[in-house]
Amino acid sequence: EEVEPETIKIHPRSEWTNEGPMSFDIFPITNIHRITIHHTAMPDDESQYSGSTILKLQKILYLHKHQKGWADIGYHYIIDQSGKIWEGRNIKYQGAHAQGINNIGNIGVVLIGNFELYRPTESQKKTLFEFVDYLQKKYNIKCKNIFPHEHFTGTKCPGKNMMGLVEQLQKGIK
Repeated sequence: EEVEPETIKIHPRSEWTNEGPMSFDIFPITNIHRITIHHTAMPDDESQYSGSTILKLQKILYLHKHQKGWADIGYHYIIDQSGKIWEGRNIKYQGAHAQGINNIGNIGVVLIGNFELYRPTESQKKTLFEFVDYLQKKYNIKCKNIFPHEHFTGTKCPGKNMMGLVEQLQKGIK
Protein backbone atom coordinates (compact mmCIF):
# COMPACT_ATOMS: atom_id res chain seq x y z
CA GLU A 1 0.00 0.00 0.00
CA GLU A 2 1.29 3.45 -0.93
CA VAL A 3 2.24 5.89 1.78
CA GLU A 4 0.57 9.30 1.42
CA PRO A 5 2.85 12.35 1.62
CA GLU A 6 2.88 13.87 5.10
CA THR A 7 0.86 16.90 4.02
CA ILE A 8 -2.00 14.79 2.65
CA LYS A 9 -3.98 12.88 5.26
CA ILE A 10 -7.08 11.11 4.06
CA HIS A 11 -9.41 10.06 6.86
CA PRO A 12 -10.50 6.52 6.02
CA ARG A 13 -14.12 5.66 5.42
CA SER A 14 -14.03 3.50 8.54
CA GLU A 15 -13.88 6.71 10.63
CA TRP A 16 -17.40 7.71 9.57
CA THR A 17 -19.27 4.58 8.48
CA ASN A 18 -19.06 0.80 8.50
CA GLU A 19 -21.51 0.63 5.59
CA GLY A 20 -19.92 -0.70 2.41
CA PRO A 21 -21.07 -0.35 -1.19
CA MET A 22 -23.81 -2.49 -2.70
CA SER A 23 -22.46 -5.03 -5.18
CA PHE A 24 -24.75 -3.89 -8.01
CA ASP A 25 -23.89 -1.06 -10.39
CA ILE A 26 -20.36 -0.61 -9.06
CA PHE A 27 -17.42 -1.01 -11.41
CA PRO A 28 -13.65 -0.90 -11.13
CA ILE A 29 -12.28 2.53 -12.01
CA THR A 30 -10.20 2.49 -15.17
CA ASN A 31 -7.52 4.80 -16.53
CA ILE A 32 -7.86 7.67 -14.08
CA HIS A 33 -7.37 10.82 -16.16
CA ARG A 34 -9.63 13.56 -14.79
CA ILE A 35 -10.95 15.19 -11.65
CA THR A 36 -14.36 16.79 -11.14
CA ILE A 37 -14.97 19.34 -8.39
CA HIS A 38 -18.35 19.55 -6.62
CA HIS A 39 -20.09 21.23 -3.69
CA THR A 40 -22.62 19.44 -1.50
CA ALA A 41 -25.28 22.20 -1.66
CA MET A 42 -27.47 20.35 0.83
CA PRO A 43 -30.41 22.07 2.53
CA ASP A 44 -28.60 22.52 5.86
CA ASP A 45 -25.42 23.89 4.29
CA GLU A 46 -26.42 27.31 5.66
CA SER A 47 -24.91 25.93 8.86
CA GLN A 48 -21.89 24.89 6.84
CA TYR A 49 -19.40 26.24 9.34
CA SER A 50 -20.77 24.20 12.21
CA GLY A 51 -22.12 20.76 12.94
CA SER A 52 -20.67 17.30 12.79
CA THR A 53 -18.76 16.40 9.62
CA ILE A 54 -19.44 12.73 10.32
CA LEU A 55 -23.20 13.36 10.38
CA LYS A 56 -22.91 15.32 7.10
CA LEU A 57 -20.99 12.46 5.47
CA GLN A 58 -23.56 9.94 6.70
CA LYS A 59 -26.34 12.14 5.34
CA ILE A 60 -24.70 12.27 1.89
CA LEU A 61 -24.27 8.49 1.93
CA TYR A 62 -27.91 8.04 2.93
CA LEU A 63 -29.08 10.40 0.18
CA HIS A 64 -26.99 8.73 -2.52
CA LYS A 65 -27.42 5.10 -1.50
CA HIS A 66 -30.85 4.89 0.08
CA GLN A 67 -32.80 7.73 -1.56
CA LYS A 68 -31.23 7.82 -5.03
CA GLY A 69 -30.61 4.06 -5.05
CA TRP A 70 -26.94 4.25 -6.02
CA ALA A 71 -24.47 1.54 -5.02
CA ASP A 72 -22.59 3.91 -2.70
CA ILE A 73 -21.75 7.55 -2.01
CA GLY A 74 -21.00 9.09 -5.40
CA TYR A 75 -17.79 11.00 -4.54
CA HIS A 76 -14.34 9.58 -3.90
CA TYR A 77 -13.21 12.33 -1.54
CA ILE A 78 -14.92 14.93 0.64
CA ILE A 79 -13.24 18.08 1.98
CA ASP A 80 -14.89 19.42 5.12
CA GLN A 81 -14.95 23.00 6.40
CA SER A 82 -11.80 22.55 8.46
CA GLY A 83 -9.91 21.28 5.40
CA LYS A 84 -9.87 17.61 6.39
CA ILE A 85 -10.10 15.09 3.54
CA TRP A 86 -12.45 12.15 4.00
CA GLU A 87 -12.58 8.99 1.94
CA GLY A 88 -15.95 8.49 0.25
CA ARG A 89 -16.29 5.81 -2.42
CA ASN A 90 -13.13 3.73 -2.56
CA ILE A 91 -10.89 4.99 -5.40
CA LYS A 92 -10.78 1.46 -6.82
CA TYR A 93 -14.41 1.97 -7.92
CA GLN A 94 -15.75 4.28 -10.59
CA GLY A 95 -17.63 7.17 -8.99
CA ALA A 96 -21.22 8.31 -9.52
CA HIS A 97 -20.86 12.08 -9.60
CA ALA A 98 -20.63 13.34 -13.20
CA GLN A 99 -23.45 11.49 -15.00
CA GLY A 100 -23.04 8.19 -16.82
CA ILE A 101 -19.96 7.76 -19.00
CA ASN A 102 -18.50 11.01 -17.64
CA ASN A 103 -17.66 9.07 -14.47
CA ILE A 104 -15.18 6.83 -16.31
CA GLY A 105 -11.64 7.57 -15.12
CA ASN A 106 -12.98 10.55 -13.15
CA ILE A 107 -12.13 11.26 -9.49
CA GLY A 108 -15.00 13.01 -7.69
CA VAL A 109 -13.95 15.59 -5.08
CA VAL A 110 -16.69 17.43 -3.18
CA LEU A 111 -16.38 20.31 -0.73
CA ILE A 112 -18.99 20.56 2.01
CA GLY A 113 -20.97 23.75 1.57
CA ASN A 114 -23.21 25.63 -0.82
CA PHE A 115 -20.86 27.78 -2.86
CA GLU A 116 -23.62 29.38 -4.82
CA LEU A 117 -24.48 31.14 -1.51
CA TYR A 118 -21.24 31.06 0.49
CA ARG A 119 -17.50 30.99 0.00
CA PRO A 120 -15.34 27.99 0.82
CA THR A 121 -13.26 28.38 3.98
CA GLU A 122 -9.57 29.26 3.66
CA SER A 123 -8.80 25.75 4.96
CA GLN A 124 -10.97 24.18 2.24
CA LYS A 125 -9.25 26.24 -0.46
CA LYS A 126 -5.77 25.36 0.80
CA THR A 127 -6.62 21.66 1.00
CA LEU A 128 -8.29 21.68 -2.43
CA PHE A 129 -5.16 23.06 -4.10
CA GLU A 130 -2.80 20.72 -2.24
CA PHE A 131 -5.00 17.67 -2.77
CA VAL A 132 -5.64 18.28 -6.47
CA ASP A 133 -1.89 18.79 -6.96
CA TYR A 134 -1.27 15.50 -5.16
CA LEU A 135 -3.88 13.67 -7.30
CA GLN A 136 -2.47 15.18 -10.49
CA LYS A 137 1.01 13.91 -9.63
CA LYS A 138 -0.18 10.51 -8.44
CA TYR A 139 -2.35 9.81 -11.52
CA ASN A 140 -0.60 12.04 -14.09
CA ILE A 141 -3.71 14.19 -14.62
CA LYS A 142 -3.31 17.28 -16.79
CA CYS A 143 -4.71 20.66 -15.68
CA LYS A 144 -7.04 20.70 -18.69
CA ASN A 145 -8.68 17.56 -17.26
CA ILE A 146 -9.90 19.26 -14.08
CA PHE A 147 -13.57 20.12 -14.40
CA PRO A 148 -16.40 21.76 -12.50
CA HIS A 149 -19.42 19.45 -12.25
CA GLU A 150 -21.41 21.91 -14.38
CA HIS A 151 -19.17 20.99 -17.34
CA PHE A 152 -21.00 17.64 -17.57
CA THR A 153 -24.59 18.50 -16.71
CA GLY A 154 -27.11 21.30 -16.27
CA THR A 155 -26.19 22.33 -12.76
CA LYS A 156 -24.55 25.28 -11.04
CA CYS A 157 -22.22 22.94 -9.19
CA PRO A 158 -19.73 23.73 -7.66
CA GLY A 159 -21.29 27.20 -7.33
CA LYS A 160 -20.28 30.68 -8.44
CA ASN A 161 -17.98 31.13 -5.44
CA MET A 162 -15.94 28.02 -6.42
CA MET A 163 -15.67 28.55 -10.18
CA GLY A 164 -12.68 30.88 -9.89
CA LEU A 165 -10.79 28.24 -7.92
CA VAL A 166 -11.58 25.55 -10.50
CA GLU A 167 -10.39 27.91 -13.26
CA GLN A 168 -7.13 28.47 -11.33
CA LEU A 169 -6.65 24.69 -11.09
CA GLN A 170 -7.32 24.32 -14.83
CA LYS A 171 -4.60 26.90 -15.54
CA GLY A 172 -2.15 25.27 -13.14
CA ILE A 173 -2.17 28.31 -10.81
CA LYS A 174 -1.61 27.04 -7.30
